Amino acid sequence: VGFVLREEPFLYKDGETRTKVVRIQEDLAGKLLFSVEKSRTRPLWRVIFGLGIRHVGEATAKDLARFFGSLSNLSKATYQVLILIENLGETTAKSIVAFFSQQHNRDVLEDLLNELNPVLPSESERISFIPFPRLLGCLSIKGAGAVSMRRLAEKFESPEEIIDYGDNFKFESDSIEGRVYELLRSRDWIDSLGLISELGIRWELENKRNNILPSFLSGKVLVITGSLEKFSRDRAKELAELAGAKTAGSVSRKTDLVVAGPGAGSKLVEAQKLGIKVINESDYFDLLIDSGVLDE
Repeated sequence: VGFVLREEPFLYKDGETRTKVVRIQEDLAGKLLFSVEKSRTRPLWRVIFGLGIRHVGEATAKDLARFFGSLSNLSKATYQVLILIENLGETTAKSIVAFFSQQHNRDVLEDLLNELNPVLPSESERISFIPFPRLLGCLSIKGAGAVSMRRLAEKFESPEEIIDYGDNFKFESDSIEGRVYELLRSRDWIDSLGLISELGIRWELENKRNNILPSFLSGKVLVITGSLEKFSRDRAKELAELAGAKTAGSVSRKTDLVVAGPGAGSKLVEAQKLGIKVINESDYFDLLIDSGVLDE
Protein backbone atom coordinates (compact mmCIF):
# COMPACT_ATOMS: atom_id res chain seq x y z
CA VAL A 1 0.00 0.00 0.00
CA GLY A 2 2.87 2.33 0.75
CA PHE A 3 5.46 2.80 3.46
CA VAL A 4 5.53 4.43 6.87
CA LEU A 5 6.34 8.13 6.64
CA ARG A 6 6.12 8.86 10.37
CA GLU A 7 4.21 8.14 13.55
CA GLU A 8 2.34 10.95 15.26
CA PRO A 9 -0.17 11.46 18.12
CA PHE A 10 -3.80 11.41 16.96
CA LEU A 11 -6.93 12.34 18.95
CA TYR A 12 -9.58 9.68 18.35
CA LYS A 13 -13.38 10.11 18.72
CA ASP A 14 -13.34 8.42 22.09
CA GLY A 15 -11.21 11.26 23.41
CA GLU A 16 -8.07 9.15 23.73
CA THR A 17 -4.81 10.20 22.14
CA ARG A 18 -2.96 7.30 20.58
CA THR A 19 -0.12 6.94 18.10
CA LYS A 20 -1.23 6.79 14.48
CA VAL A 21 0.94 5.59 11.62
CA VAL A 22 0.82 8.01 8.69
CA ARG A 23 1.35 6.31 5.35
CA ILE A 24 1.62 7.58 1.81
CA GLN A 25 0.01 6.04 -1.25
CA GLU A 26 1.85 3.65 -3.52
CA ASP A 27 2.07 5.98 -6.54
CA LEU A 28 3.54 8.78 -4.42
CA ALA A 29 5.88 6.30 -2.74
CA GLY A 30 7.09 5.22 -6.17
CA LYS A 31 7.72 8.81 -7.22
CA LEU A 32 9.70 9.49 -4.06
CA LEU A 33 11.81 6.37 -4.49
CA PHE A 34 12.44 7.30 -8.12
CA SER A 35 13.54 10.79 -7.05
CA VAL A 36 15.88 9.30 -4.44
CA GLU A 37 17.49 7.04 -7.05
CA LYS A 38 17.80 9.90 -9.53
CA SER A 39 19.50 12.07 -6.90
CA ARG A 40 22.35 9.56 -6.66
CA THR A 41 23.71 10.71 -10.02
CA ARG A 42 23.35 14.47 -9.81
CA PRO A 43 26.17 16.76 -11.01
CA LEU A 44 29.04 17.18 -8.57
CA TRP A 45 28.39 20.89 -8.08
CA ARG A 46 24.87 20.17 -6.86
CA VAL A 47 26.25 17.73 -4.28
CA ILE A 48 28.77 20.35 -3.11
CA PHE A 49 26.03 22.98 -2.88
CA GLY A 50 23.86 20.50 -0.97
CA LEU A 51 26.51 20.06 1.73
CA GLY A 52 25.43 23.40 3.14
CA ILE A 53 28.92 24.87 3.55
CA ARG A 54 28.60 28.42 4.80
CA HIS A 55 29.13 31.09 2.10
CA VAL A 56 29.14 28.46 -0.70
CA GLY A 57 26.34 29.28 -3.14
CA GLU A 58 25.60 27.72 -6.52
CA ALA A 59 28.21 29.76 -8.43
CA THR A 60 30.96 28.91 -5.93
CA ALA A 61 29.90 25.24 -5.90
CA LYS A 62 30.32 25.15 -9.70
CA ASP A 63 33.78 26.73 -9.46
CA LEU A 64 34.81 24.21 -6.79
CA ALA A 65 33.56 21.29 -8.89
CA ARG A 66 35.47 22.51 -11.95
CA PHE A 67 38.65 23.14 -9.95
CA PHE A 68 38.84 20.00 -7.80
CA GLY A 69 36.94 17.52 -9.96
CA SER A 70 35.81 15.31 -7.05
CA LEU A 71 34.63 15.49 -3.45
CA SER A 72 37.73 13.60 -2.36
CA ASN A 73 40.00 16.29 -3.81
CA LEU A 74 37.84 19.08 -2.39
CA SER A 75 38.04 17.57 1.10
CA LYS A 76 41.85 17.94 0.92
CA ALA A 77 41.70 21.61 -0.08
CA THR A 78 43.94 23.99 1.83
CA TYR A 79 43.34 27.67 2.42
CA GLN A 80 46.32 28.47 0.18
CA VAL A 81 44.79 26.58 -2.75
CA LEU A 82 41.27 27.91 -2.27
CA ILE A 83 42.26 31.58 -2.36
CA LEU A 84 43.77 30.98 -5.80
CA ILE A 85 40.31 30.23 -7.25
CA GLU A 86 38.90 33.22 -9.08
CA ASN A 87 36.02 34.97 -7.28
CA LEU A 88 36.51 32.94 -4.09
CA GLY A 89 37.36 35.16 -1.15
CA GLU A 90 39.21 34.60 2.11
CA THR A 91 36.03 34.24 4.18
CA THR A 92 34.66 31.49 1.94
CA ALA A 93 38.05 29.74 1.83
CA LYS A 94 38.23 29.67 5.63
CA SER A 95 34.66 28.37 5.82
CA ILE A 96 35.42 25.48 3.44
CA VAL A 97 38.57 24.48 5.34
CA ALA A 98 36.66 24.66 8.64
CA PHE A 99 33.87 22.46 7.27
CA PHE A 100 36.18 19.65 6.18
CA SER A 101 38.30 19.91 9.32
CA GLN A 102 35.36 18.68 11.44
CA GLN A 103 35.37 14.92 11.95
CA HIS A 104 31.56 14.78 11.99
CA ASN A 105 31.38 16.34 8.52
CA ARG A 106 34.03 13.97 7.18
CA ASP A 107 32.11 10.98 8.56
CA VAL A 108 28.84 12.19 7.03
CA LEU A 109 30.60 12.79 3.70
CA GLU A 110 32.06 9.28 3.73
CA ASP A 111 28.61 7.78 4.33
CA LEU A 112 27.14 10.02 1.63
CA LEU A 113 29.68 8.90 -0.96
CA ASN A 114 28.65 5.29 -0.33
CA GLU A 115 25.17 6.24 -1.56
CA LEU A 116 26.07 8.64 -4.38
CA ASN A 117 27.74 8.46 -7.75
CA PRO A 118 27.89 12.15 -8.72
CA VAL A 119 28.52 13.13 -12.32
CA LEU A 120 32.01 14.63 -12.41
CA PRO A 121 32.93 17.53 -14.72
CA SER A 122 34.59 16.48 -17.96
CA GLU A 123 38.20 17.34 -18.81
CA SER A 124 37.02 20.19 -21.03
CA GLU A 125 34.98 21.62 -18.15
CA ARG A 126 37.76 21.45 -15.57
CA ILE A 127 39.81 24.51 -14.68
CA SER A 128 43.19 23.73 -16.22
CA PHE A 129 45.36 26.73 -15.33
CA ILE A 130 45.99 29.40 -12.70
CA PRO A 131 47.59 32.71 -13.69
CA PHE A 132 50.94 32.80 -11.91
CA PRO A 133 50.57 36.52 -10.99
CA ARG A 134 47.41 35.57 -9.06
CA LEU A 135 49.50 33.42 -6.73
CA LEU A 136 52.03 36.22 -6.22
CA GLY A 137 49.19 38.60 -5.43
CA CYS A 138 47.94 36.22 -2.72
CA LEU A 139 51.28 36.11 -0.93
CA SER A 140 51.58 38.40 2.06
CA ILE A 141 55.09 39.80 1.64
CA LYS A 142 55.91 42.94 3.58
CA GLY A 143 57.19 45.70 1.33
CA ALA A 144 56.23 43.87 -1.88
CA GLY A 145 53.81 45.90 -3.99
CA ALA A 146 52.18 45.23 -7.34
CA VAL A 147 55.18 46.50 -9.31
CA SER A 148 57.63 44.22 -7.46
CA MET A 149 55.42 41.20 -7.95
CA ARG A 150 54.92 41.99 -11.64
CA ARG A 151 58.69 42.09 -12.12
CA LEU A 152 58.98 38.76 -10.31
CA ALA A 153 56.35 37.26 -12.65
CA GLU A 154 58.35 38.52 -15.63
CA LYS A 155 61.45 36.72 -14.35
CA PHE A 156 59.82 33.43 -13.24
CA GLU A 157 56.84 31.62 -14.73
CA SER A 158 55.85 29.35 -11.83
CA PRO A 159 56.41 28.87 -8.09
CA GLU A 160 58.45 25.76 -8.89
CA GLU A 161 60.91 27.89 -10.87
CA ILE A 162 61.38 30.20 -7.87
CA ILE A 163 61.91 27.23 -5.55
CA ASP A 164 64.37 25.53 -7.93
CA TYR A 165 66.34 28.75 -8.40
CA GLY A 166 66.45 29.38 -4.64
CA ASP A 167 67.53 25.81 -3.90
CA ASN A 168 70.41 25.98 -6.36
CA PHE A 169 71.60 29.59 -6.36
CA LYS A 170 70.16 31.12 -3.18
CA PHE A 171 68.39 34.46 -2.94
CA GLU A 172 69.46 37.29 -0.68
CA SER A 173 67.48 36.67 2.49
CA ASP A 174 66.22 40.24 2.80
CA SER A 175 65.23 40.54 -0.87
CA ILE A 176 61.60 40.23 -2.05
CA GLU A 177 62.58 37.18 -4.10
CA GLY A 178 64.16 35.63 -1.02
CA ARG A 179 61.07 36.25 1.11
CA VAL A 180 58.79 34.79 -1.57
CA TYR A 181 61.09 31.76 -1.80
CA GLU A 182 61.04 31.21 1.97
CA LEU A 183 57.25 31.43 2.06
CA LEU A 184 56.84 28.98 -0.81
CA ARG A 185 59.18 26.58 1.00
CA SER A 186 56.90 26.53 4.06
CA ARG A 187 54.99 23.32 4.76
CA ASP A 188 51.58 24.86 3.99
CA TRP A 189 52.66 26.01 0.54
CA ILE A 190 54.62 22.83 -0.26
CA ASP A 191 51.48 20.78 0.47
CA SER A 192 49.29 23.19 -1.47
CA LEU A 193 51.53 23.26 -4.54
CA GLY A 194 51.61 19.47 -4.41
CA LEU A 195 47.80 19.32 -4.48
CA ILE A 196 47.65 21.71 -7.44
CA SER A 197 50.12 19.47 -9.28
CA GLU A 198 48.00 16.37 -8.46
CA LEU A 199 44.96 18.11 -9.92
CA GLY A 200 46.83 18.59 -13.21
CA ILE A 201 46.50 22.38 -13.04
CA ARG A 202 49.33 24.31 -14.64
CA TRP A 203 50.62 27.83 -14.18
CA GLU A 204 50.27 30.40 -16.93
CA LEU A 205 51.08 34.06 -17.35
CA GLU A 206 48.06 36.31 -17.76
CA ASN A 207 49.48 37.98 -20.84
CA LYS A 208 49.54 34.60 -22.59
CA ARG A 209 45.84 34.12 -21.89
CA ASN A 210 45.07 37.66 -23.00
CA ASN A 211 46.39 36.82 -26.45
CA ILE A 212 43.51 34.37 -26.90
CA LEU A 213 40.49 35.99 -28.54
CA PRO A 214 37.45 35.89 -26.25
CA SER A 215 34.34 34.07 -27.48
CA PHE A 216 31.14 35.87 -28.46
CA LEU A 217 29.51 34.67 -25.25
CA SER A 218 32.33 35.89 -23.01
CA GLY A 219 31.03 38.52 -20.59
CA LYS A 220 27.46 38.36 -21.92
CA VAL A 221 24.40 38.12 -19.65
CA LEU A 222 22.29 35.25 -20.94
CA VAL A 223 18.70 34.15 -20.27
CA ILE A 224 17.43 30.73 -21.37
CA THR A 225 13.68 30.22 -21.72
CA GLY A 226 11.36 27.61 -23.19
CA SER A 227 12.09 23.91 -23.68
CA LEU A 228 15.35 22.58 -25.14
CA GLU A 229 16.02 19.37 -27.05
CA LYS A 230 19.83 19.09 -27.03
CA PHE A 231 20.39 20.02 -23.36
CA SER A 232 18.69 20.14 -20.02
CA ARG A 233 18.21 23.67 -18.71
CA ASP A 234 20.94 23.20 -16.10
CA ARG A 235 23.37 21.85 -18.70
CA ALA A 236 22.67 24.76 -21.04
CA LYS A 237 23.50 27.20 -18.22
CA GLU A 238 26.68 25.33 -17.26
CA LEU A 239 27.95 25.48 -20.86
CA ALA A 240 27.19 29.21 -21.04
CA GLU A 241 29.23 29.80 -17.89
CA LEU A 242 32.10 27.70 -19.26
CA ALA A 243 32.09 29.98 -22.31
CA GLY A 244 32.47 33.01 -20.03
CA ALA A 245 28.83 34.15 -19.96
CA LYS A 246 26.68 34.91 -16.93
CA THR A 247 23.20 33.39 -16.71
CA ALA A 248 20.17 35.14 -15.25
CA GLY A 249 16.68 33.97 -14.38
CA SER A 250 14.83 37.01 -15.69
CA VAL A 251 15.08 39.43 -18.60
CA SER A 252 16.15 43.00 -17.91
CA ARG A 253 17.94 45.84 -19.65
CA LYS A 254 21.22 44.23 -18.54
CA THR A 255 20.43 41.08 -20.56
CA ASP A 256 22.54 40.73 -23.72
CA LEU A 257 21.09 37.57 -25.25
CA VAL A 258 18.03 35.33 -24.87
CA VAL A 259 17.97 31.69 -25.97
CA ALA A 260 14.32 30.85 -26.68
CA GLY A 261 13.01 27.34 -27.23
CA PRO A 262 9.46 26.10 -27.89
CA GLY A 263 7.02 27.29 -25.25
CA ALA A 264 8.93 30.47 -24.43
CA GLY A 265 6.49 32.88 -22.84
CA SER A 266 6.75 36.12 -20.92
CA LYS A 267 10.57 36.22 -21.01
CA LEU A 268 10.52 36.14 -24.80
CA VAL A 269 7.88 38.87 -24.91
CA GLU A 270 9.93 41.03 -22.54
CA ALA A 271 13.10 40.49 -24.62
CA GLN A 272 11.31 41.55 -27.81
CA LYS A 273 9.87 44.57 -26.01
CA LEU A 274 13.37 45.66 -24.88
CA GLY A 275 14.94 44.93 -28.28
CA ILE A 276 17.26 42.22 -26.90
CA LYS A 277 18.76 39.76 -29.37
CA VAL A 278 16.91 36.41 -29.38
CA ILE A 279 18.33 33.17 -30.81
CA ASN A 280 17.07 29.60 -31.03
CA GLU A 281 18.70 26.47 -29.60
CA SER A 282 20.47 25.62 -32.87
CA ASP A 283 22.16 29.03 -33.00
CA TYR A 284 23.10 28.68 -29.34
CA PHE A 285 24.65 25.29 -30.07
CA ASP A 286 26.80 26.89 -32.79
CA LEU A 287 27.93 29.63 -30.40
CA LEU A 288 29.01 27.01 -27.86
CA ILE A 289 31.07 25.25 -30.55
CA ASP A 290 32.69 28.56 -31.57
CA SER A 291 33.45 29.22 -27.88
CA GLY A 292 35.35 25.92 -27.64
CA VAL A 293 33.19 24.32 -24.91
CA LEU A 294 31.59 21.83 -27.32
CA ASP A 295 32.93 19.72 -30.17
CA GLU A 296 31.15 19.71 -33.49
